[in-house]
Amino acid sequence: MAFVRAKVVEGYTYYQLVHNYREAGKHRQKVLCHLGKHSSLDKAVEDKRREEEELRDKAVGLFAITTEHKETILDRYGEMVGREVPSSNKAAAMNEDGWESFKEAERGYPFDHPESRKRWHVARDTYQLFKDVRKYESMRWKALWYDDRANKAQEKKGKLMEVKEKYPHL
Repeated sequence: MAFVRAKVVEGYTYYQLVHNYREAGKHRQKVLCHLGKHSSLDKAVEDKRREEEELRDKAVGLFAITTEHKETILDRYGEMVGREVPSSNKAAAMNEDGWESFKEAERGYPFDHPESRKRWHVARDTYQLFKDVRKYESMRWKALWYDDRANKAQEKKGKLMEVKEKYPHL
C-alpha cells in the first residue's frame, strides 16, 4: 500500500510517497519518491513541469543572446580571430600582445605618429574583444547552467510520472 507521508524537517513540512510492506514479520516503509513541499503526486508533477518549462525558456533565450553575441564578435573582429570566437585566455593573450605592441611603438614614436596611433587602435580593439569574449562566455555558461537544471527537472518529472503510472490511485 502506498500513501503520502508528511515529514517536518527544521520546521518545514516535506512530503514523501511511501510504500508499506512486511519483512520478517515487521512493518517496513520504502520511500518511492520525494514530493518536496507538495502534498500530492499531481501537484509535484505539475510543479516539475512548470519548473522545467521556465528553466528551458531561460536557457533558450540565453542561447539566442549568445548566438547573437557570437555573430557580433565574428563580424566585428573577424580579421583578428578568424571563424571562431577565441577562448577568454586566448583573447587575454591577444589583448596583452596588443598593449605590448603599443607600448613598444610609444617608446620609438610620439603618440600622434601614425604607427603609434595604429597600434593604439589595435590595443583598444583587442581589449574590447577580450571584454566581449568574457561576456559571451559568461552568457554561454549561464545558458548551459539553465539547460542542465531544466534537464534535471525533466528527469525528476519523469520519475514522478513513472510512480504515478504505477500508483494511479494517488
